[in-house]
Amino acid sequence: MAPFDYDLLVLGSGPGGQKAAIAAAKLGRRAAVVERRNMVGGVCINTGTIPSKTLREAVLYLTGLNMRELYGQNYRVKDDITVQDLLGRTQHVIGREIEVIRSQLHRNGIDLIDGTARFVDRHTVVVSADGQTDRRVSGERIVIATGTRPARPAQVAFDDRQILDSDGILTLEAIPRSMVVVGAGVIGIEYASMFAALGTRVTVVEQRDRMLDFCDSEVIEALKFHLRDLSVSFRFGEKVASVQAGEHGTVTSLVSGKRIPADTVMYSAGRQGATAELDFFQHAIEVARERDLIVVHDNAYSEVAFDGYRPPSFLEADGAKEVGVELTTQAKHKILGLNAAKLYDIDPQEHGAKLRADEFGKKAATRSPGRAPAARSPSAIRSWIAAMSR
Repeated sequence: MAPFDYDLLVLGSGPGGQKAAIAAAKLGRRAAVVERRNMVGGVCINTGTIPSKTLREAVLYLTGLNMRELYGQNYRVKDDITVQDLLGRTQHVIGREIEVIRSQLHRNGIDLIDGTARFVDRHTVVVSADGQTDRRVSGERIVIATGTRPARPAQVAFDDRQILDSDGILTLEAIPRSMVVVGAGVIGIEYASMFAALGTRVTVVEQRDRMLDFCDSEVIEALKFHLRDLSVSFRFGEKVASVQAGEHGTVTSLVSGKRIPADTVMYSAGRQGATAELDFFQHAIEVARERDLIVVHDNAYSEVAFDGYRPPSFLEADGAKEVGVELTTQAKHKILGLNAAKLYDIDPQEHGAKLRADEFGKKAATRSPGRAPAARSPSAIRSWIAAMSR
């Protein structure tokens, strides 16, 4: 009888978890994924990338925004756009994507275990699900791919109706007439632009002096010009002191003394690790308390071990798909205990991405001896791969 239920147990079914489980199954290992029934596919499918991009396409189509240069500034496919118009298409796409993921896992012989896991010891978790008896599941190796959730400042009283985070957008009952977006990062600006296109008066509050500080300044200025054309207002260098919700809407008070009334406030204050329910602290896996992120070394191994044993673990953060795809090589070799082929280091800052020597190393050796160039972007890596594959 096998000492463990599975060779590889994956906690989380987002892009990182999917790829690790499928890679293990293709190598003949017994693999399982633990995930809540309503979150198969993780944040990417249910509340993040897929919903936001589907909403964007629905907004662009229904408002006629992309066709106004041809038909005039007043052109709209539908005059009275409702939340149901937007979310109907979104839920359809989410449902289709979930079926694709379930099919992939089933086709590769991977068990999908419904529930939320918490650690009991270094090889065992207890899985809890509504209406079901708790179940103990063990794995020789455990991959932590629980993803992230929106960060919620402790001083803000979120009610998921008037004061919400990016996940709450999918539960809105009506399109607000006015909205304050706190945070001018990617998510905040994305939703600010969508609601502005729908006719919502949007005010963006950002404590830094610019938005999207990783972008080129000329790109940012062009984007601000177009957003202002949609009546978006910006409050840079301002910090939120408090937010109050009342019967007639919300009031956002800034440290400077300004007060901004609006129907809805959406906080986009970054993301934090979805690790709180894993019960790490009593089992000596070190977690950064501020954002609930697992402290890991190179190769994404956990920093602190159970009783001197260092269990392998992954942390799926923003850019989860890239992390999951690139780290499946390590899942195959390090986590599954196979003899590791020599790996080419591309760039330790690029999500720890590595390229397998056995896939294109022979061509690299004959055409370009030595290590791969230290590429600084995924596109540079792809270009190098293409060159080595010719």
